Amino acid sequence: MHRRHGQAGFTLLEVAIAMVTMAVLAFGVMFGFTAASGQDRQAYELQRSQNHAVSLIEQVESFEYDVLFAISGNELVFNVENMRYRVTVTQIQSDLLAISARVDHAANGAYPVTLTTLKTMKQEAF
Repeated sequence: MHRRHGQAGFTLLEVAIAMVTMAVLAFGVMFGFTAASGQDRQAYELQRSQNHAVSLIEQVESFEYDVLFAISGNELVFNVENMRYRVTVTQIQSDLLAISARVDHAANGAYPVTLTTLKTMKQEAF
């Protein structure tokens, strides 16, 4: 009699289970990459808004105190490309102004950043 030895290899069921397991793992990894990409985009857009707000504050701060005093109480709003800029100068005391800059996306107001700084007439006396 001739004896048959066990066959080497995998059954069709084992291969199917391995493929399903790999597909579930690959889906999890792809989902992680997609979520990370979205968070990276959000961080980029927020940083972009912050950079624009800092630049805007620096530009407005460079104006003479008298010019800023003249526009105090008004909000200046303008759009450039897909960004909305708002500048507000508020008189706090007779020689102290608050300069606020808000930057966000013009279309939907996403990624808003507001920065405020103070400017006093005493700074220009030196």
